[in-house]
Amino acid sequence: MGAHALFDMGEQPGIPTVLKQLGNFLIFSAASSLKEGLGIAESAGLDPTAAINMLTATLFPAPIYRDYGKAVAEKKHVDASPIPAKDLGLFRQLAVEHGQPNPITLMLLQLMSPSNQ
Repeated sequence: MGAHALFDMGEQPGIPTVLKQLGNFLIFSAASSLKEGLGIAESAGLDPTAAINMLTATLFPAPIYRDYGKAVAEKKHVDASPIPAKDLGLFRQLAVEHGQPNPITLMLLQLMSPSNQ
């Protein structure tokens, strides 16, 4: 995952898959939020490039916010994320298997449905 260190996640089988699904879920969540937030900010008169420059230099200095934010601000064609609905579906299945609520996953899947495109 581009880490500069090794992380011990234990020896339980399947943990790397869980971690990958978690990462994909978080990427899609962040990218979707950026697209929506910057759209609203721009319609209110805020320069989206200036907004993303300030936000990624202060609150969100992570590559996902910097890279997706810049692309959205510059009006480059950016899907909410390169993470396909299949991966969100796998994360949803994982939540169900473990009895965990997942309303954000359900919302993101609904946003990806063809009727919302």
